[in-house]
Amino acid sequence: MYKKRLFKALILMLFAVSNMSAQKLEIADFLKAGKENANTLAEAYLSPFGEMMGRSVNGGWYSVASVHSILGIDINIGMNFAMVSSTGKEFNVNDCEMIDGWKFVDGYNMAPTIAGKMDENKRPRIAKDQGESIPLPNGMGLSMAPMPIFQAGLGLPARTDIIVRFCPQIKVADFRAGLWGIGLKHDIKEYLPIIKHLPVLHTSILLGYTKMNMNFEINKDNKQKLVTDVSGFTGRLLVGANIPFVAFYMGLGYGYAASAFDLEGTYNYGGQNFTDPISQKYTYNNFDANIGARLKFGVVTLHGDYTLGKYSMVTAGLGVAFR
Repeated sequence: MYKKRLFKALILMLFAVSNMSAQKLEIADFLKAGKENANTLAEAYLSPFGEMMGRSVNGGWYSVASVHSILGIDINIGMNFAMVSSTGKEFNVNDCEMIDGWKFVDGYNMAPTIAGKMDENKRPRIAKDQGESIPLPNGMGLSMAPMPIFQAGLGLPARTDIIVRFCPQIKVADFRAGLWGIGLKHDIKEYLPIIKHLPVLHTSILLGYTKMNMNFEINKDNKQKLVTDVSGFTGRLLVGANIPFVAFYMGLGYGYAASAFDLEGTYNYGGQNFTDPISQKYTYNNFDANIGARLKFGVVTLHGDYTLGKYSMVTAGLGVAFR
């Protein structure tokens, strides 16, 4: 029962319940090989998901390179879609060092990550000594990690915007999630001798920090739950052009993110009890670039952009903007 509830937790984190409800995620089955081996396998299995979540929290901070006038405001609802590369859909089991007599059998070297999918007869199997072999869990084909973003920006003195993104702790059945973030965008056009005389062009710098946490209760009696924390920081140089009804923008910069997944509680496999058996942490840091455009109809805006990098990302959103 708890495996099904664990699966639902991950689905809720990906905001994709509708088309995955018939699949299974059996990551807890890694415990058949013991706690240390379970963490070795889970590290490789969950890696692309952790990195995609890290990529997503750093996205969607801006839809234009310019800043507001004092007390100007914008409110945006958007969605980030971080995507895994083809190499992130599988991992080489030869890179996983097993202990206590457990080893990979049947000669297959590549296993699916959570982002991939593979027929059972092609997946590597593990066995201890001469015991029965066990196939590694299949992936879920989660090649994309969507994340909704709600945020507002306010124009301050000194050609600076403060940006706040916030979602209070929301509880749906046994699932809790919350998000907050803060950013600053400062116009540097006046510091650039040539660009400051060109009314169409705009240049600014942006710093943003986001923190997200999720908690899914799997089994209250055994205190089983999945706890996820993701935080990210990004610094960007923005360059853009504003003309009537449309603004074009480009961002260049650096992003850092950390993701932690903890399977807490007591689980029983093979007559053994495992307490807080799986804990994984991932970091993502990379220089990247994105390009996009925003359409403006009165106070209503539509924007979209594409980010290049190890994990590419598409961002789209709808908002209102004044001054």
